Amino acid sequence: MEDTKLISRLIEGQFPNYRQVIPQGYKTRIKLKTKEFFESVERASLLARVGTQVVRLAIEEDKVIISANTEVGRIHEEVPCYLSGETMQIAFNALYLIDA
Repeated sequence: MEDTKLISRLIEGQFPNYRQVIPQGYKTRIKLKTKEFFESVERASLLARVGTQVVRLAIEEDKVIISANTEVGRIHEEVPCYLSGETMQIAFNALYLIDA
C-alpha cells in the first residue's frame, strides 16, 4: 500500500451499553428458508415504498404472513416456517428488514 495514508482516532466518551436494549431471552423463535423470506419481503417492499415502507409480519403456527397495504394496492404472501413459542404480529421498515 505504497501511497495509502490511513488516519483514525478514538471516539471520546463512554460507548452506550447496547446490551441493555437487546433482550436476553425470547418468547418467539422461527426457522424459515432465508431466500424465500427475503424474496417475499422484497416483493412486498415494492408496494411499501409507495407509502410508509412498512411491511407487516404475522407469525403463526406454520407460516409467516408478509403483507403491505398502500393506496396503490396490497400484497399478502405466506412463507412456511417452524415456530417455537408464541404467535405474534410485528411491523418493520421494509428496507431495514432487507438490509438485515
